Amino acid sequence: MRLVAAVVALEGIFHPRELWRNYDLIAAALREEEMRYSTQTEPYDEEISKDGLDRFHRLVKRVEDRIKEERLDTVARRTVPSEEKP
Repeated sequence: MRLVAAVVALEGIFHPRELWRNYDLIAAALREEEMRYSTQTEPYDEEISKDGLDRFHRLVKRVEDRIKEERLDTVARRTVPSEEKP
């Protein structure tokens, strides 16, 4: 019984389900970017894009942007009190 209470308390503190969902979403987004890059589909269908970036630099920028968004989302979820969470 104590073990169950401890697990429930830890789940309330660390929110592993929410974090796992976030990690799963970013993993899927990164797999999608990799597939688009590998198959040279939009936005990787041009050697040099209108913004002057080549395919690889475009991939790096897009991946870094997605990681940044996920990091900000994770920090926001961890800092919002549980009563205010959607």
